[in-house]
Amino acid sequence: IRYRTGDLAAWVQGPCRCGSVLRRMGWVQGRQQEMIRLADGVTLDLASLDEALFALPNVINFQVDLHRGRQGDALQVTLFTNQNDGHAPLRAAAVLGQVPAIREALSNNTLVLAPVLSENGWGPAGSTVKRKIVDQRT
Repeated sequence: IRYRTGDLAAWVQGPCRCGSVLRRMGWVQGRQQEMIRLADGVTLDLASLDEALFALPNVINFQVDLHRGRQGDALQVTLFTNQNDGHAPLRAAAVLGQVPAIREALSNNTLVLAPVLSENGWGPAGSTVKRKIVDQRT
């Protein structure tokens, strides 16, 4: 078992069923670098975006950019699909609005969803898009 700096987990209280007296760490919930704090203090995590966007048909990857806009933060999502799907951006916008952190930030008027973009393939030619939230607010 390997753990890395930045893993989000908690110590498990109580003795182990096996009788060991060593401290035990619970399941890793995610990574600190896969989370970003929005303008109103709400935390958006990559796992929530994975759950929402990979549930959509034809989505094989995505990229998320957070920009500072005139009305607050602006979230730009680009979907990469395995076939041309003109309805993917509309479906994505609907499910993004149901992600708890995004829904809260939208209701607080501290976040706007930029139009969702869609491209056929894994990402820009000659590059490998790593799923992460890119903070471009600074």
